[in-house]
Amino acid sequence: MIEKEEIFEKVKKIIEDHVDLAMNYDIQGSTKLKEELGCDSIDGVEISMEIDKTFRINTTDSYIEVINNGTVDDIVDLVEKKLTH
Repeated sequence: MIEKEEIFEKVKKIIEDHVDLAMNYDIQGSTKLKEELGCDSIDGVEISMEIDKTFRINTTDSYIEVINNGTVDDIVDLVEKKLTH
């Protein structure tokens, strides 16, 4: 079973790879992707696809909605739930 901290680190890396961040921006669990990182709907789709690939799960439109309107912790929670069910 993958630990929540490991999920967080992988999700954080995915976000860092897909979003143009200012140098030294420290992504936290409470970071809001749209408001703080400027993610748009295309970023949401790309991040969702990378989450699918990384965790070998099938995300749904709800993931894209969370990516567009939620926090990093929200995404981690969804991935954790998907991995445990």
